[in-house]
Amino acid sequence: MSATFPDCRGLPVTAGSAAGVAAYDDCLTDFLDYRSRAMAGLKSLLADDPDMPLALCLRAYMFMLIASTALLPRVAETLAALEAQRDRLTERERRHVEALRAWHAGNDEKACEIWYRLICQYPHDLLAIKLLHNAAFWMGQPALLLNAVAAALPGWREDEPGFSYLLGMRAFALEESGDYTAAEADARRAIEQNPEDLWALHALAHVLEMQSRIGEGIALFDRPIDCWDDRNPFRGHLWWHAAMFRVDARHYDAALELYDQAIRAADTPFYLDVQNSASLLARLQLRDLDLTERWRTLADITESQIGDHALAFTEPHYMLSLAAAGRKQAAARLSQSLEDFSQRPDNWAAAVNRRTGRPLCDALAAYYAGDYEGYIDRVLPLRYRLNELGGSHVQRDLFDQLLLHAALKSRQAGLARALCAERLARRPNNPDNWHWQAQAEEMAGDSAAAGQSEHRAEALYEMVGGNE
Repeated sequence: MSATFPDCRGLPVTAGSAAGVAAYDDCLTDFLDYRSRAMAGLKSLLADDPDMPLALCLRAYMFMLIASTALLPRVAETLAALEAQRDRLTERERRHVEALRAWHAGNDEKACEIWYRLICQYPHDLLAIKLLHNAAFWMGQPALLLNAVAAALPGWREDEPGFSYLLGMRAFALEESGDYTAAEADARRAIEQNPEDLWALHALAHVLEMQSRIGEGIALFDRPIDCWDDRNPFRGHLWWHAAMFRVDARHYDAALELYDQAIRAADTPFYLDVQNSASLLARLQLRDLDLTERWRTLADITESQIGDHALAFTEPHYMLSLAAAGRKQAAARLSQSLEDFSQRPDNWAAAVNRRTGRPLCDALAAYYAGDYEGYIDRVLPLRYRLNELGGSHVQRDLFDQLLLHAALKSRQAGLARALCAERLARRPNNPDNWHWQAQAEEMAGDSAAAGQSEHRAEALYEMVGGNE
């Protein structure tokens, strides 16, 4: 027997008991806090109440968030179980099942539409808000990223459980929209209300990175390396941000220590681990570090993932690791696999890979083969649609850094100076940007300007402690 009981925000939930709904609330909180125990909590809950619709949905959503086609059959099983009890579901629960079905089928846009309508009718549906926010991020849609939260906020009071999560999500959306002042205010409010909110901390890290507040960023992550050991792999992305600040400060040994201890330590094929690892190694390699063994180890992992096409933003990171490690045959297999996958109809990731993902992957293969002009020729037409791959401004900036270095390596001084000017317009306090500007000016024959730019770069490096 089952009935509906209110959750901690007053929404009716179909369950066998009020205690089951309270347990579901705990699982949802663990999910929002990135606790590694969230899945175990759901397993325990479903052992007691195996037909609880929202618990089944949450588990399937968590499978989808792993972004691996290997888990699609598990989600299909859950959809079948939910369909068998459709008549007893509330309207909100039925809509979650519809969103899950659309997402499982690769129709991300349809899933987002359903979540948005859910938020409009049930602004306290934190699950729908978080899922829409997440999907908007990986679809490269900053307006939807913000709207996922903004649509719900008028229905909330600040003293209601979970309000800090809304602030953290709005903070990140505001940062991606370029409103750093408002983003920082929301992020700090969220952290004050809930110091366990890693997404709010993540939003603050983005603000500091985009404003080149390097010393503050280093201080933000001055924490014991085991401080987030009870969290899921998202913790590795926070350490990636910590390493990024170290790279900006030229503390390369410290960045590599974070890589070895906290970012790549697990040696898993999980998409976020691959993204973090490949993008950090690529940035460090641009600073002339020898990373041969680390690339080899990462390529061993990513080569095994060729054909697992679930998240468009991961594919260029697969290619980064394979091409940087010199795995030309594997890189060619990835490119062909992407070509085959991109022909799938009615699939968001396939369409994005067809327009943008595979061309970018081919550009990366060219870059690491020493064909810098080939990289430039492929990437320049893509630059203003790379956002559809998903990810953040900070993450996608790697491809612009590679573009600038390709211009320098191919001695295209005019392009290199233009790209540096663009970077300095966005981030005038970033020392690397001035250092690269000096290289471009020297190449163009303007030694006096190059000296001034290099002096500016060194002054900025000194402000954050110089080299360790």
